[in-house]
Parts: sequence; C-alpha cells; structure tokens
Amino acid sequence: MGLEDTCVHCGFCLEACPTYVVTRSEIHSPRGRITSVRLAVQSEGIETCMFCRRCELACPSGVEYGKLIHNVRKEAPLKKAVNVIMEKPSIAFRLIRSSKGLNSPLLKSTQSSPFGGEASRV
Repeated sequence: MGLEDTCVHCGFCLEACPTYVVTRSEIHSPRGRITSVRLAVQSEGIETCMFCRRCELACPSGVEYGKLIHNVRKEAPLKKAVNVIMEKPSIAFRLIRSSKGLNSPLLKSTQSSPFGGEASRV
C-alpha cells in the first residue's frame, strides 16, 4: 500500500492548502495531487505545491503528503535544490549563515547588471 492509498478523499485538506484556496481548482489541491499520483498521470498541480504541509495537519487519515510529493517531483537539479530548501528551511539558514552574509561571492555575482557593470543600488 503506497502513501497515496491512505487518502480517503474527505476534503479536509482543501481549505488548508494555499494553492487550492487561491485557484479553487482540484488539480491544485492535495486531494487532486494525490489522485494524479494514484493514477500515474503528470499534473501541473504537483509543481504548484508550496510544500507548506498544512494539508498534513488537516488530514484525519495521517497522509504523509510531504513524502509523497518529494518522491514524485522530477525536476532540473537547480529546481530540485530550491524544493529541498523549501522542504527544510534550516538548510537555507545554514547556507546563508555560512556564506559570509552580504559579502558572499554568491550574492555579489547575482547583483551585477545584465548590461555589464554593477547594478545600481537604491
């Protein structure tokens, strides 16, 4: 029995999900995403999940939604890294803390203008 099989489709997760609240689309709801996983269908709803995991708190069946989505997301390495950071914000905190703060070479490389030279500071 897979993680998606524990969902009983009660709908308690719907109002807890920020993407469903905004779109009112079943595709963008935890229940819709679970259905697409169960049917092995690609769905844009999987990519729109914000990974807040509020649906897990609302779920009376104890569906481990975070594990389910993590297992089915297939994206480019950079996007996967961003999703991992969203899933575990403590990683982002450690990266920022260990990167010399605002003097980080990584931050400086993103502050250059696309037209050459430094980006203007306001």
